[in-house]
Amino acid sequence: MKMMIRGDCKMIDKKLTSPKMTVPLFLIALIVFIGMFYGVVTNQEWLKNIDMGSLTWFTDYFGEPQRQYVNNLFNYYMTFSAEIGDVKGVVLISIIVTIILFIKQRHLAVWFVTYLVSGVIMNKLIKDTVLRPRPYNHLAVDTGFSFPSGHSNASTLLYFALMIIIISVAAKTITKVLSALVMGILWLSILFCRLYFHAHYFSDVIGGTSLAIIWVALFLMVYPYFINHRRQRV
Repeated sequence: MKMMIRGDCKMIDKKLTSPKMTVPLFLIALIVFIGMFYGVVTNQEWLKNIDMGSLTWFTDYFGEPQRQYVNNLFNYYMTFSAEIGDVKGVVLISIIVTIILFIKQRHLAVWFVTYLVSGVIMNKLIKDTVLRPRPYNHLAVDTGFSFPSGHSNASTLLYFALMIIIISVAAKTITKVLSALVMGILWLSILFCRLYFHAHYFSDVIGGTSLAIIWVALFLMVYPYFINHRRQRV
């Protein structure tokens, strides 16, 4: 089905870049991330209890699932979610989105690439600083350190960017609602699969997600200045 595009909409919806939207979003996400970061680096007992409790529950309930298309339909879906949220999946989707935006709305393409790449790099820098080991029963395919979760961070960055763009350019409400529903389910599935496959602790997922939301808020804040700068150059 062809998406209906509003001819007069060439920028992100002003409601989304309003301080009433961005400031609370930024502050809430910042508080959550600082809480997770502090709890991890100082080895807080309350956070260890949450992390080990959730890891034990997932292990007891789901066992030791393999990231393969085997066993049952749910494991198939979790494997699919993990692959979509992996580096290759995120890069592929991002390239497709960038090409489409570059053809139709070049300034959004530049904003999107800058936002996504810088957000992923920030997550990687923090991960390589904290150096938190992964859960003891993680899969061999999941290498590197644990906090914050890269899958959670990248998928959140991508999901929110796509929703921001669709809300801004889609003419029909049904398009916005269906897009939010489908992509929202997939996004939450990617977050869930990190716990399902024991790739991360609960705080890793929350940390990666909240860091991404901080980045969303920041780039929504700077978007009006970004547009004004490009207009001055033109």
